[in-house]
Amino acid sequence: MAEELVELTIDGVAVAVPKGTLIVEAAKRAGVEIPVFCYHPKLTPVGACRICLVQIEPTPRLQAACTTPVAPGMVIHTQNELARAGRESVLEFMLANHPLDCPICDKGGECPLQNITFAWGLGTSRFREEKRHLAKRYPLSERIVLDRERCIMCLRCTRFQEEIVGDSSLVVLERADHSEIGVAQGREFDSIFSGNTIELCPVGALTSRQYRFQARPWDLDLTASVCGGCAMGCNVTLSVRDGELLRVSSRDNPDVDNGWLCDYGRFGQVGATRENRVTTPMVRRGGALVPVTWAEALTEAATRLTAIRATHGADAIGGIASPTVPNEALFLFRRLMRGVIDTGNVDHYPRPPIPARDDLGFRGTIADLDTVEIILVVGVDAVAEVPVLHLRLRKAVERGANLVLVHASPTGLTQEATTWIQPAVRGEAAILRALAAAVQGKKMPEIATVMPADLAPVAEQWQAAEKRMLLVDPALLADSLVADAVAALMPAAGGPVVSTANGRGAIDLSILPTGGADATAMLDGSSGVRGLIVLGGDPPVDQAETLIVFASHPTAAAQQADVLFPIAVATEEAGTLTNFAGRVQRLRRGPALPGSVEPAWYAVKELAGALGQPIPVTSPEQVWEAIQQNIPAYADVTDVELDGVTPPLMQTIEREVAD
Repeated sequence: MAEELVELTIDGVAVAVPKGTLIVEAAKRAGVEIPVFCYHPKLTPVGACRICLVQIEPTPRLQAACTTPVAPGMVIHTQNELARAGRESVLEFMLANHPLDCPICDKGGECPLQNITFAWGLGTSRFREEKRHLAKRYPLSERIVLDRERCIMCLRCTRFQEEIVGDSSLVVLERADHSEIGVAQGREFDSIFSGNTIELCPVGALTSRQYRFQARPWDLDLTASVCGGCAMGCNVTLSVRDGELLRVSSRDNPDVDNGWLCDYGRFGQVGATRENRVTTPMVRRGGALVPVTWAEALTEAATRLTAIRATHGADAIGGIASPTVPNEALFLFRRLMRGVIDTGNVDHYPRPPIPARDDLGFRGTIADLDTVEIILVVGVDAVAEVPVLHLRLRKAVERGANLVLVHASPTGLTQEATTWIQPAVRGEAAILRALAAAVQGKKMPEIATVMPADLAPVAEQWQAAEKRMLLVDPALLADSLVADAVAALMPAAGGPVVSTANGRGAIDLSILPTGGADATAMLDGSSGVRGLIVLGGDPPVDQAETLIVFASHPTAAAQQADVLFPIAVATEEAGTLTNFAGRVQRLRRGPALPGSVEPAWYAVKELAGALGQPIPVTSPEQVWEAIQQNIPAYADVTDVELDGVTPPLMQTIEREVAD
């Protein structure tokens, strides 16, 4: 059905926009910028700040562009004398009590209030009275500080928490000129999405305790990258000053994160670059790890591995990679183990028990959640495992999707689900088998805690829907009957959620025990592996006679190592990550590498060279080219898919100011 268009004129420019479009959005189509504070395209418009006032002929009364939908034949003026005077008056009142904090405000230099004041303000103020004084440096939480003097009550923060997160802990206290933002009585502002309010705040009233007073925007080098914290693959901007990562901000990718970021991705990665790092190679001598050069560590590792291979054969050597390292490191690790050492003992840990079957892979995209009719979530606690996926599921429910949650205990989605099926503990597998039987027209098996009558409507809704998505805890797939049930339920779209950061990449690149021992056998000593190479992560190593570890932090495995190599964390790497839906995205190196730390791909390449078989690559880009040539699923990945569609924060601000 064709979309109904409305024709109107904005500042003399004729435009046609869909019916229901707000004037502020229609103006963008006409190339006209209307300033806003309270308005945000992902939040419900409230018309709280009135800076977007425009005149609509023939009435002389100004109206808010952010709450007024277009109508046929509208003639709108945004720059005439009446509109300009109204906007100047709003700004004058807004600045009457706003403190002159710009020289010390963290928002200074990237502040919409500054930009709008310079572009549309009067330039002077008629107010000479003392500005009112309110609480400054008020701690809303352990992560966020509120400056009530700066707040203009745009309500972006409270609307985000209520509408996007579904958490009403952040509220407006008092009323009228006593109104202020605060935490509801008896509540805590402990949302894992709280950091988004910092970016949404247009005036620097909400600031990060981690980033506070660390840098000015013009001191920062900004890098577009991807968060490696979980399998969602949210797009981020890394803010670096003098080689140190100071801030991580969200970077909107509608196909992945919708512009949001969880607090681990925002705050946790900054700490990961600074705290408790392994910064130099180490070799165990006299029972203790002592610092050495890279050349010495490589020689020691190669000598130990060569001795094991000569005495016990290549099958006495195994390798376990962490799914948190980039695809490039995983690809070279596979080549090291299978090509250089010639062993099939290769696996990644932790690894979900996903069977090697073509009918279980994720189909569709994360963006399909915007249009699916029914979503079946089984055994997944999205808010704990892939937090931003939780926000996309909430958005789908708000749009009208039918969300069926199958989980033994309450999760963050329990209140959002249209149907919550609560089996006994670890009983989700039985529910999956029963639903699959119903969809296939078979009799549902008896389930102690759930009646068939409770499942029949869900099966009917699943069959009736044209667009659907199935999200399953991959741990359930260890049971082959459950794997069959999942395959029967997902002819359209869906698949298991791989909760580790680059777990899908590890599977795609075959970091799997094909013809060799798996991680469990290598770790418990039952495989006969004497020499173990660990790339990232912290598997429980107890049995290896020789342990070679590549680590960024002094994990338990690193402290047991015979040879320890320092490697970068995700924000320090260049390469690619694959999210749980199979989308490959580009990592870009942000902060400088501390000490003698090297990227994971380079460290693996160096060990191969020390073993006498150099791998002829000199950059992660060359490794990516090899991946595309050797992994069919990655052959057609484009630069647009790798990079996303939104530039880093400062580039966006500079473009807006220039325009």
